[in-house]
Amino acid sequence: MKTNQEIQDMKKDCAKAIGEVTDGSEDVYKGWIEALNWVTMTNEEPEPVLPDGLQKYIDGVGLNILYRNYHKSTNGIWSRAEIDEEMGDEWMGQDEYYVVNVDFGCQDDTRNEQYSETIYVFKAGDEWDFGFNLKSIEEKV
Repeated sequence: MKTNQEIQDMKKDCAKAIGEVTDGSEDVYKGWIEALNWVTMTNEEPEPVLPDGLQKYIDGVGLNILYRNYHKSTNGIWSRAEIDEEMGDEWMGQDEYYVVNVDFGCQDDTRNEQYSETIYVFKAGDEWDFGFNLKSIEEKV
């Protein structure tokens, strides 16, 4: 991924080249510059840097939730586990915990099902642990 400065430098070079090929037509020049700005806009947030083992752990929890609801041999089943937000403050003796949304379902010829569950993942000693609500985590701490 390019940095904002690299993108701005490329836009300046492109704007110069566009000015040269449009023969001074201001409307055409503005249209090309507007298109260039639209193409190069970057509204995406950078991917968060997760602690070691967290992504693998939440992927495994996501699969367990999926297999709790569907048989493993069912065609078209899927799951996705993503961090919703990171809470950096101290909470119930934990340095940090993550709110994880687990989306899962089944999509095939006969059905289109989608469900979502929220889990709370935290570090318990050297291992990751989770709960389905804050009370279940409080009992584990």
